[in-house]
Amino acid sequence: MSTHEAPLTNLSPTLRLERLITRMLFDPSLVSEVYERPERLLEAGALTTEEHTWLTAIDPRRWRADAERPHRALEGLLLHLPVSVALTLKAGLSPQALLGFTSSPEFHQAISNRALLSEAFGAWLICVAPQRWSHSVRSIVSVECAIARLKAIEERPTSATLPLSDDVMLRLSPFVSLITLPQGTLELYLTLAERLKGHGPLGALNPNALGELPAELDELLGDPLHVLAERVGAEVTLSEPPEALAELLSHAVEGAQTSHLLAHIQRRDVSEGDAREILTGLAQEGLLSSAL
Repeated sequence: MSTHEAPLTNLSPTLRLERLITRMLFDPSLVSEVYERPERLLEAGALTTEEHTWLTAIDPRRWRADAERPHRALEGLLLHLPVSVALTLKAGLSPQALLGFTSSPEFHQAISNRALLSEAFGAWLICVAPQRWSHSVRSIVSVECAIARLKAIEERPTSATLPLSDDVMLRLSPFVSLITLPQGTLELYLTLAERLKGHGPLGALNPNALGELPAELDELLGDPLHVLAERVGAEVTLSEPPEALAELLSHAVEGAQTSHLLAHIQRRDVSEGDAREILTGLAQEGLLSSAL
């Protein structure tokens, strides 16, 4: 399968074509494939013969009329993953190489499936990051992608009905994310984010913005632990929850009955009354919501 095939399911021909056109506006290599080597796209069902005839009737130079489009897209992504980009460049990737994202499989899949572009960019960064500090890059990408996901959510969580009955299904609030990261990642992220402040929206491209970093940066990260990301208004807070809380919340990620969560709390020698009070408090604080 080629980079550009981007298979889709349950998508109307109109939407598929619209997204193909969007991809062509960002990726000159896809334009070349459509005009000169369309066989794979046709075989994969990413393009029909009629669509190919219509698209190639357009002067190919028109697809390059706005040469700054990929640059603007990159500038927007820098706002979501500034520390990830800055660290990747500090590790040795050239700033010019960042423009390769719009020709990548991650970009094409994200556009075709309307996935979050910041997550696709993060996944791509992990793939292209130099070996130096690759563990740190992966960890920082996880933090910033979690933040980007929470900021992008428009869904309003359904508050759990109180008092909680045993058969009520609860889940982790959509405004909350529980991520597993190496110990030390949160401190590293906050330190690097602070260093980027004052360098402007494109500060991540400044090779001196992060200052000096230890050569053994990856070795400073430890065993996995949970980090809680919570959206509060327009911002996202990060914290390391107690192990007991992290374990409880992990059981609610996919949704769980109140009775199941109560039983889990009681396994720590907590009375039923106290367990119910703990669960009610988490619902009131917005960490848990109703799973409808």
